[in-house]
Amino acid sequence: MDLWKNLPVGYEIMPTIEYYKAEKKYTDAVFIVFAGGGYDHLAKHEGEGYAKLFNVWGADAFVVNYSLSPTTFPAQINDARRAVQFVRANAKEYEVNPEKIIAVGSSAGGHLAATLSTYKEATECSEIDEISKINFFPDYQVLCYPVIDLINEGITHKGSMMNLLGENYSEELMTQLSPQIACNENTPPAFIWHNADDEVVHVYNSINYAKNLIKFNVPVELHLFPNGGHGVGIASNKHSGQWTELLFRWLREMKIY
Repeated sequence: MDLWKNLPVGYEIMPTIEYYKAEKKYTDAVFIVFAGGGYDHLAKHEGEGYAKLFNVWGADAFVVNYSLSPTTFPAQINDARRAVQFVRANAKEYEVNPEKIIAVGSSAGGHLAATLSTYKEATECSEIDEISKINFFPDYQVLCYPVIDLINEGITHKGSMMNLLGENYSEELMTQLSPQIACNENTPPAFIWHNADDEVVHVYNSINYAKNLIKFNVPVELHLFPNGGHGVGIASNKHSGQWTELLFRWLREMKIY
């Protein structure tokens, strides 16, 4: 399904949202999934792969094919917000709880999910309708080896930052789009995991975000594994592959199941 009624100004391709229905539901929560890919492409195993896992867990899921480079900010956050608003607007039709929306993101998709959870500024949006008036903040966030920090040299994943912002960026905007800085006491509870040997996205992205969430008393569960690299999705190694089981336990702790 198209996210917008008309292709927004400046967009190269129409963003879409794909519905994955659980064969048998065990929860009325719903997952909205943002795959990684450095804001340059979308990794299918972090999109459809996750959605099918959540279906097995008895939950509906939506995968968002959001805007990519050369389309730049604020298109991506507009797409993410629109996805949450779309699900909330149609919660009755899909038989899901509009107050149990879980944003899931990996790598750059993790940055988008975390930014969706923390960025408060209004953005220019060429389509204003009833859906656009609905609350766009998710209720929970699940972040897999996320890009978080856009401001600190040595931690920032420059490829994701440049693909998101292009050449027209400022220190102020990079700060606002760094969830470890933008978070506050109203930020949704978070489940985060990362491999310590990740050579693509520095593990400090997750550590520093979790540290600041704790400062604001936001419920957060952080898992760091010694090895496993980057971009592994569900098919991680024997050690870090425990993350899905740990996530399910966290979801039960959050009263999702």
